Amino acid sequence: MPAKTRTGVIAHNGFVQLGPRVTVSFHRTLRVPEDGGSYPLPPSFGRLQLYACADYKGSFPESWNQSGSFFIPLYQREALWLGFDGESWHPTALVIGADGVNVITGQPWDAPLAGVPQNYVVVPDQPWLDGIRTRVGLVRQFVAMPLGGGFTLTEQVGRRSAHNGIQLRVHEAKPGRFPDEAPMCSDLGAPLMMRSPSHAMGIGAGGTITQKIYPDTYGFGTWERDGTSSAQIYLINSEQFSSITGEGPPPSTISAADYTKSGFPWFELWDAERGDLGSQSVLEDVKSIGTVAASKGLSRQEPAIHVPKNQIKKVRRSKAPRSRTR
Repeated sequence: MPAKTRTGVIAHNGFVQLGPRVTVSFHRTLRVPEDGGSYPLPPSFGRLQLYACADYKGSFPESWNQSGSFFIPLYQREALWLGFDGESWHPTALVIGADGVNVITGQPWDAPLAGVPQNYVVVPDQPWLDGIRTRVGLVRQFVAMPLGGGFTLTEQVGRRSAHNGIQLRVHEAKPGRFPDEAPMCSDLGAPLMMRSPSHAMGIGAGGTITQKIYPDTYGFGTWERDGTSSAQIYLINSEQFSSITGEGPPPSTISAADYTKSGFPWFELWDAERGDLGSQSVLEDVKSIGTVAASKGLSRQEPAIHVPKNQIKKVRRSKAPRSRTR
């Protein structure tokens, strides 16, 4: 049964629903190499299940037990990406944070909604987000890392935050801007070719992926300034997950090199007609976790991989629900 944890927030079957029209899914995926190159969109190896922190009281700090807080297990050799879905006839603004830092601007996640620079995405126009925006057209993958080692986003940008993991907040459109009910129309868009699907862990910046973050075409004045629903998603490692839940950890993904060697597809979104937000200096200097580790003499870089062009599937934007399948 769906678990409604606060007004307008429901978690069910690997999705969290915020307000009446926005759902966010969390997808386990490959970590791409941190070799200075950029890679196509990696696939989904399935949605990550969300667990309500309130169901496991005593296993976490008290602050985790608040309504609207969930946790998901993630291996450090994996990454995750976020899938967004909403109604094309009634868009919604969504603010995304990692460790309390806005992943688009580098400012505090709980800062007010802003149009300059734009600190939100519009759902469903933005189908996915794979990481922290660092440069125009590029993001660095979301990867779970322990706090305290200088790997996480909040440690690198020098912001202290009570938040770890992923934060989400929706801002509804002002009354009258969009229809309140779906238009009488039999065809709401062609289906999308699918691109599938301490305790504290923070968000580190992994390898680089080619991805746009679209400008708001509706105008900043479209959105209510007060957020209506929010959710907090904590990340824990597989060992902690088993200790807390008594369940075995989910199976891990294979490496990006093995995946490519097997001939499986990567993805490229066909969105040349869409613009892209500029980058912010505070996030341009964020180092990948491999770079931070190398500076400490802790690990070596994973070798680069070559993704053959015939393994890159082009997918078109659509009004249908989004996913990415192998």
